[in-house]
Amino acid sequence: MNIPWLNASSYAYQGWDELFTAEGDIRPHWRPFLMMQQHLSLAQIEQHKEALAQHLQENGVTYNAYAEESKGARPWQLDPCPLILDGEEWLTLEAGLQQRATLFNALYQDMYGEQRLLQEACIPAELVYRHPGFCRPALSLPQLYPYALFHAAFNLVRGSDRQWWVISERLQAIQGAGYALESRLAMARVYPQLLRHCQVQRLASYFTAMHQGIMAAVEHSDPHVVLLSPGPQNETYFEDAYLASYQGYTLVQGDDLIVRDGYVWLKTLHGLKKIDVIVRRISDAYADPLHLRPDSYIGVAGLLEVVRQRKVLLINPLGSALLESPALYPFLAQACERLLGEPLQLPNAATWWCGDPQALSYVLAHFQQLVIKHISDPRQNVFPALLSKAEQAQLKARIQADPALYVGQQALDRGTLPCWSEQGLQAREGVLRTFVSVGPQGYQVMPGGLTFSARAPGQRIISTQAGAINKDTWVQASPSLPLRPYHSRRALMQHFQNDALRVISSRTAENLFWLGRYSQRAEWVARLMRQIIKSVFEDEANLFAEVETSQLLAPSTLTFLHLLQKFLDLPLFDPNHCQQTDPVEALTQPLLSLAIDTHIYKGLTPMLEAMHRSAFHSRDLWSTESWRVMNELSESVPALSRSQTLIDLAQEIETLLGHLMALNGLIADSMNQDDSWRMLDTGRQLERALCLSHLVQYSLEFNRPEHEVATLSMLLACNDNMMNFRRYYRGELSSEPVLTYLLLNRVNPRSMAAQLEKLQKHLRLVLGTEHQISHAEKRVLAAFTHLQLADIPTLLCTDVHQRRTALVTLMRQVFQALETASNEVSAQCFIHTRKVRNSQWPLETP
Repeated sequence: MNIPWLNASSYAYQGWDELFTAEGDIRPHWRPFLMMQQHLSLAQIEQHKEALAQHLQENGVTYNAYAEESKGARPWQLDPCPLILDGEEWLTLEAGLQQRATLFNALYQDMYGEQRLLQEACIPAELVYRHPGFCRPALSLPQLYPYALFHAAFNLVRGSDRQWWVISERLQAIQGAGYALESRLAMARVYPQLLRHCQVQRLASYFTAMHQGIMAAVEHSDPHVVLLSPGPQNETYFEDAYLASYQGYTLVQGDDLIVRDGYVWLKTLHGLKKIDVIVRRISDAYADPLHLRPDSYIGVAGLLEVVRQRKVLLINPLGSALLESPALYPFLAQACERLLGEPLQLPNAATWWCGDPQALSYVLAHFQQLVIKHISDPRQNVFPALLSKAEQAQLKARIQADPALYVGQQALDRGTLPCWSEQGLQAREGVLRTFVSVGPQGYQVMPGGLTFSARAPGQRIISTQAGAINKDTWVQASPSLPLRPYHSRRALMQHFQNDALRVISSRTAENLFWLGRYSQRAEWVARLMRQIIKSVFEDEANLFAEVETSQLLAPSTLTFLHLLQKFLDLPLFDPNHCQQTDPVEALTQPLLSLAIDTHIYKGLTPMLEAMHRSAFHSRDLWSTESWRVMNELSESVPALSRSQTLIDLAQEIETLLGHLMALNGLIADSMNQDDSWRMLDTGRQLERALCLSHLVQYSLEFNRPEHEVATLSMLLACNDNMMNFRRYYRGELSSEPVLTYLLLNRVNPRSMAAQLEKLQKHLRLVLGTEHQISHAEKRVLAAFTHLQLADIPTLLCTDVHQRRTALVTLMRQVFQALETASNEVSAQCFIHTRKVRNSQWPLETP
């Protein structure tokens, strides 16, 4: 097989390699993959890699490794070369993983039950009771049989002897399964024929069976399942949202849940809804601030007592952290014989618990040949050989001061696997994370997993936090492991009633509401800025070309500038300076600052960032297409920051408005018109009506005949009504038809009357009862009544100062009523962990 970007001499592997045999031949189960790829050049494979990255970026796949340091979310990096495993070998590995899950399930039941292993001294008592993850309150919890542990993940490495070795477990908050699924979908999009040709086992059936296993453990049909997430600042929040959406669970945070009357309830728009199953993605210690860590803000106070009364199923159970301790490894083989009556099939790396004096002596004597691990904090795991002598001495001192908290583990001579680089395939070390869950037939193993590979040869610490490259894992069909048939997810979704799928938490409702408001604020500011820039140039045809302009601002432009300042309540421009210098020079810096300065909280960049935060907090509700639009809006921020001139800024504003209009279209046509959509649209309609009331008041407060046409044109353009108005009315622009069209014409979907009508309908469905309308709807109805009773000619009448007092009064009445309605919605529907947001444009997100 002649492949220019692959040869054994440049591949540089030693010992066991997944791709090459010791003789330099390609292993049989890799041949179909390489045969389909051999005609591709380096450049073409790089294009596939870029296509994978683009797909993942469009879908919003991120890993928030540095969110706590405000460095943003890291894009998910996927290697175009998967790890391919032979089906026959996989059957052996699968059996070992199923046994290991069964063993840890039995260990949990014994540790928090009869404790036979402690009584018989199979496991030292100090190892258990001194472990920070030992959950004493869990000793009184009822045991679930036959399964206490529903999910498990095991990290494996291949030794140079070809043997798979377990190096760690994940049993509290199982992370990675969602990333494995999304990585497979990305590979299937870029390499659709390749997966079929290689006969790769599918992953979807694993998630269907996992859901069915959860349903089988609940005592009644149609249970309400929630996925408890630490929140958007967590490193794997994307996965939380992705799995919740994929499995049909409600994504919640700790503040969304409350314990009352012995049950766990979800705070929703329509009151409290009882929870039956909690799939937790938070660590044991943070689950219940009442009984565990009192400083936890992500748990549910009183949760442990509800679990004790068996009124909610918690997956995985509290106390699972103990089983993640590497200090258990020296005793697992004996525990397996004692609990299961069979030898341990899948070995773990040789480990010495320093709480045993003999083991401590061995660890200190072979210090540089081992990996030193803390029994509960993986962040303290180190390779002593990579430390200086002073650092080694400090580590030894810590171990000797409290040896029970440390283990020494064999530094395995690892095999290698193929990874893509700019020079072609190169050998790298890697870690395979496998996933096990309870299905209808017992423990089932995901036919694949998530592989992490080192970035450089010889790299020892391999993890996503350390910047490892992620790889899809393919299990190839074989005679003993035929390709599993495709199963529709209809069997999964039949467990959910329509009402359960429509439930949204109060927190999600709040974020959708403010997402709608931020989107309209950004649109109105962008349209105002566009009109000002247009007015600087001679006509629209010359907008995107440098043209000769007068040395003084036109009166209409000055009017627009004053209007923008009033609208934003910000001193952006010095009128005297604007009149004494070139218009383009005078306006460039203020408008650029309004677009990109993060300290101008009413500017475009802070509003777009607040929009994205609100959308990210409700990530599980967005389709792939919708999230792509969100990503495009997010990318508008760096695009705006690259603007140097008004011409650049005008072009970026046009692009931004296009993305905002695409979002409006998706909201109107693609979202299910349930409570989620209603809250989002309520925010949109409310903010649109508020902005319109502001703009009408500030632009038409005084009668200025010399500026009338320009002002009315600006009003129509900012409300995206110019073309429709021209179709509806013929002749010159004048105040009466324009004001009628903007305020009262219900044919115009952007008129104030149309906004208020939609608001009333949304609020009646979300907040109203059969016999009484809500306080928020009453305020909207009051605004609508004031508007309907208005007489347009009367509104345009002026006093001796040419001021339209009736118009100003009406707009203030509408604004105050809508602002009160917003506060009523907030008080009735939302959760407040910080101060309540109001109509004055603060940008906090809960």
